[in-house]
Amino acid sequence: ARGKDNFRTFEASWAEKRAYIASAVNALGNTPRSEQARSRLAALQPGVPSLAGWKQPSSAESVLDLPGLAAQFDLKTGALIAWQVKPGGKFWADGDHPLGLLRYQTFSADDYERFFRQYIRPEEQNNDWSREDFTKPGLENAHPVSRYWQPVVVDGYQKDNACLFHLTGEPESVSNYGCPRDFYLKYTFNQAKPELEIDLQWFNKQACRMPEALWFSFIPRTPGEASWSIDKLGQDVSPLDVVENGNRHLHASGQYVRVEDAEGDLTITALDSTLVAPGEPSLLNFHNGQPDMTRGVHFNLYNNLWGTNFPMWFEEDCRFRFVIRKCCV
Repeated sequence: ARGKDNFRTFEASWAEKRAYIASAVNALGNTPRSEQARSRLAALQPGVPSLAGWKQPSSAESVLDLPGLAAQFDLKTGALIAWQVKPGGKFWADGDHPLGLLRYQTFSADDYERFFRQYIRPEEQNNDWSREDFTKPGLENAHPVSRYWQPVVVDGYQKDNACLFHLTGEPESVSNYGCPRDFYLKYTFNQAKPELEIDLQWFNKQACRMPEALWFSFIPRTPGEASWSIDKLGQDVSPLDVVENGNRHLHASGQYVRVEDAEGDLTITALDSTLVAPGEPSLLNFHNGQPDMTRGVHFNLYNNLWGTNFPMWFEEDCRFRFVIRKCCV
């Protein structure tokens, strides 16, 4: 189908839009701003990590114990399930509160029908434009499933103050949908200060016209009265302080998302992915209920749900970076 003229026209429009970035950088000429822009863009380029110098611990070893900090990982998901700055610092993660949980999601025709009834006013639901714009006509004939898929760790490595996991998508999600086959998830701990850098990359993703999404979740261990804020245009906004009929379940974050409680605060900076869902991963579910912030925040790395001018089938390798900082009282 992709060889047909109408499909090629779609893909050409996406390539044209992508080229805007290169055109903007080229317009800067040979200036310091140009060099800065090219350097920033180069840092986004994915590359399969070299394993030179990395050691492969035993399969039962999941603890990283270094001077000044201790960390533990879930050896199935690669998520961080304990992180303490010694001595006596707060544990921000445990088995029920992982930091860095990767998931792939697929959607069904029923998901779209629910969203259509939630979001489109009743008097507009019989118009052709509303259904064509906000759903995927014909999706019911393909019978995609509505579920989350869990990439699993196949290998783990350690070097100095860093841990690296190679994960692979569930076979059915890779072959029948568009989950990347390979992920590399790297954690680098700063021993001089309570800071963690995360580098997530994926490779070998097949193009998929079925609706799909990838999520990276942080569910810190906090009491129910913890205070959350999202930086929006330089101002902290509580995800619980959003106007009725506004989008209470999906935000664009600026510099950070932060949670504070009596024991300290945790700041999550997503360098390359601004879209964040408070409480739970939330696409195709528009309602006025408040998010349950004890369930953390979830960064949307990719989705192809909407009929707007961005790729509706996508097969590129990708890289996403996060910086986590914590401060204890």
